[in-house]
Amino acid sequence: MYHDMFGNPFEELRPLTRESLNELMDKFAATRCAANGDDACIELENEAWHFRKILSYIREFEHDGRHGVYHDLFDAELIPAIYDELTYVATVGETTTYIAKRDGRYGIVKADGLGTVMHPFTCDSITPCPEHIDLCTFSRDGKMGLIQVGYDSCIELLPPIYDSLEEYPQTPYIQLCKDGKVGLYGATLPIPPIYDGIYLSQQLSWINVKYHGAWGYIDSKGQFTDDISRAFLYHSSILL
Repeated sequence: MYHDMFGNPFEELRPLTRESLNELMDKFAATRCAANGDDACIELENEAWHFRKILSYIREFEHDGRHGVYHDLFDAELIPAIYDELTYVATVGETTTYIAKRDGRYGIVKADGLGTVMHPFTCDSITPCPEHIDLCTFSRDGKMGLIQVGYDSCIELLPPIYDSLEEYPQTPYIQLCKDGKVGLYGATLPIPPIYDGIYLSQQLSWINVKYHGAWGYIDSKGQFTDDISRAFLYHSSILL
């Protein structure tokens, strides 16, 4: 069972075709000149909810043991079948992006009809971060780093100098481990890996750290303190 933008149920999605796309485009073009354009646009947006999404027609395919990406609706090859492996990467925008393996090395390519390389094939591995859209960990020469996937390119947010990088569950942070010490990288207050331990709860917490054998807190400047009155409060925007 599916639901439209108003929550009304309907049984199945309608397939998209070039003809149905043309019809929707003509309707949207016409409403821009109509006196009741706003209401008409809302009705058309709701009509569009009854169709399959354009991205749902994208699929991985194999040719002679190599992998590529194809768009069935547009009958177009988005990534040529030249890779040993492809792994989809979730992104915030409309960019459809894949981790690709070629000749034993990993890079990132865009499903744009050209298979544009967004990150060169210089990594020993690249792994998406399930809880952090647009972020991937990568390894090079036995060390870990962090990549942010953008629209046209990728940025190495953290260089490959860490022993491990792991998502701190249900928080905006990545836990850094280096030379037996831990830190955090995330939305606020980057914390270098100089601590013996770190703890924070998922929704509401001081950032607790263990430093030189004693537990304390991170203050608003990202420094260690044993004074709870100076402790920085991490909280989920969903909770507060």
